[in-house]
Amino acid sequence: MRVFLRSTSAVALLATLGACDLTGPDNCTTQAVAGVRVEVVNAQTGTPVTQGLEGSLREGDYQEVLESFDNVLTGAWERAGRYTLRITAGGFEPLEVPGLRVSRNDCHVNTLAIRAELDPVVAALHLRVAAR
Repeated sequence: MRVFLRSTSAVALLATLGACDLTGPDNCTTQAVAGVRVEVVNAQTGTPVTQGLEGSLREGDYQEVLESFDNVLTGAWERAGRYTLRITAGGFEPLEVPGLRVSRNDCHVNTLAIRAELDPVVAALHLRVAAR
């Protein structure tokens, strides 16, 4: 299991600043921004994992089921916090990652982009030899 994290706040900030000279909360967009975006792939092949893919975020008593589209999970819409991420999918070991921090800027949360590589379940092969 490998997890790769990347915050897109610097990229988003540069794109915003490049689009206009006005910054600050009075110039925020009405667009909702996901605090977490998780791309889920097979650790061995790098192919997208979609079958039975489910994810959730937890922070204290707060729990959220992530939205799923193909192999991408999104959530924590405009909600900063420190989360534990849990991902399950058919045929793969579950993944739990504690301590994911979603921060915010003057207008929105800073999206935490994650690439989660799930390990396939290795089924034990049991052979039974008939006594003769």
